[in-house]
Amino acid sequence: MRSDGGAPWELARRLNAGVPRMAVPDPEPLPVLPPPPPLLPLRVRLARGETVPMLLFAAGGEAFVTPLSDVREAVDAPVLHPLPGASGAGLGGLALRGDVLPVTDPGAVLGVGPALGGAALVTAGAHPLVLLVDDVLDAVAVSPGDVRPLPGALTADGLLLGAVPAGPRLAAVLDLPPLLAALDLSR
Repeated sequence: MRSDGGAPWELARRLNAGVPRMAVPDPEPLPVLPPPPPLLPLRVRLARGETVPMLLFAAGGEAFVTPLSDVREAVDAPVLHPLPGASGAGLGGLALRGDVLPVTDPGAVLGVGPALGGAALVTAGAHPLVLLVDDVLDAVAVSPGDVRPLPGALTADGLLLGAVPAGPRLAAVLDLPPLLAALDLSR
């Protein structure tokens, strides 16, 4: 309370009594921005010399990197629900914000052991898919000069584009769209 006995809003009302009220204009509509152009495939981006932001993760005990633009989000300790008719690499479903997304273990396609399921990657795109992984480790920037060729036996049918240093070990550069096609769950 003020020392003169009036509340602060009463003083403001008295001071502004003779001032005409200002008209507040309607806000300008926000411009509609066109959607961003689709990203070029990872092979093309690296061939052009782009430094690509990537997500470093472990699956089946091995380290991988994939473009951050291909991952919608990472989920820690996912709870899987069985889905009727799930077969092959399908492990069930993950309830995420009102949707049930199919979950798969990429280990068999990548030639590594089964994922521990400590985390999951939700892929970007019209038909998101959840990849069960061991852990999400870090975000890293990969430049074309960082990518080393893989030995001939580790090509994984075009899924792996090379390897990059990731701390004391190497991480395989994973091209996610071909992996989804190999899992036959991207449709």
